[in-house]
Amino acid sequence: MNEMLMEKCDAQYSDIIHVDKSGRLIFVHGQHVKMSAELYRIFLMLYENREQVIPSEEIYRDIFPEREMCPNFLSVYVCRLRKKLEQYGVEDWIQSVHGVGYRLYFPSQKKNGQDSLQ
Repeated sequence: MNEMLMEKCDAQYSDIIHVDKSGRLIFVHGQHVKMSAELYRIFLMLYENREQVIPSEEIYRDIFPEREMCPNFLSVYVCRLRKKLEQYGVEDWIQSVHGVGYRLYFPSQKKNGQDSLQ
């Protein structure tokens, strides 16, 4: 995602989601979301590459480099991350792209089938 689009996206959603990388903290609607280091790293990877599909293998290698690839292992963590975000009113932001991977997508950006930030 180009830098200008990223800044626009950050500004538009800064009141919903804020990431403090130096403190390794995530805030949703101003509330600190407590999560494991693995969930934080998955979220951060998706957040830093939002709107882009990140292949499951890439996420897996980055988050769990010491583990042998197991297809369901990552999906369990993504499910936990979704449930964690849902507790704070953020639903459907992590999309599964069948056979490829995952992406963080802000649903309210979509209008009449078009991305409003394009």
